[in-house]
Amino acid sequence: MPPPFNGRISRDYSSSKTKSWVSSDGTIHKKSSGTSVNMSVDPNAAADMVAELLGTTSGGNSYTHNAAASPQSYVGKWSISISGRECSLTLRQGQGSGGSATVFGCLNTELSDVRRWSLRGYELVLIGMFDKQIASLRVTQPNRMDGSAHGKTRVTAWR
Repeated sequence: MPPPFNGRISRDYSSSKTKSWVSSDGTIHKKSSGTSVNMSVDPNAAADMVAELLGTTSGGNSYTHNAAASPQSYVGKWSISISGRECSLTLRQGQGSGGSATVFGCLNTELSDVRRWSLRGYELVLIGMFDKQIASLRVTQPNRMDGSAHGKTRVTAWR
C-alpha cells in the first residue's frame, strides 16, 4: 500500500456559555452549556471537494508539491494502487512531454488499458488506446502522486 500522507490539517473549536440568575426566593441558579468540535482534514481530499463544489475538475488532488514539472522527473518505475490492488507502472520518455507507459499486475482494472502518458503542467495523464484518458495524477509529496481514474476511482503512485 502507498505510504500515508502525513500532511493532515487539524483544528479544535469549542465554545461555552453560562447564564446566571436569582429567583424570587433568593436561590442562585447557574446554567452552563458548551460545544466542542475536533476536525482533521486531508488537504488532498479537501481540494477535491472544493473543486467539485466550484464546478471545476481537479483531475485528482489539487495540492501540488513543488516538484520539477519536467517529463524526466516522472520517468522510471512506480508502484501504483487502484481498487485495493498494488501494481507496477513504468513510464518511458518519448518526444515532447510524455512517452510510453506500461502497467503490470492490474488486470481487470481501469489501468490495464494504459499505453502512454502525457504531462500537462503538474498533471500526469495516463492514456489508453484511441487517446482515451484513463487516469490523471498530481504530485502530492516528493515521489508520490494521487489522483483518480475516470474521475471516480482513487489512484496513488509512489516510488
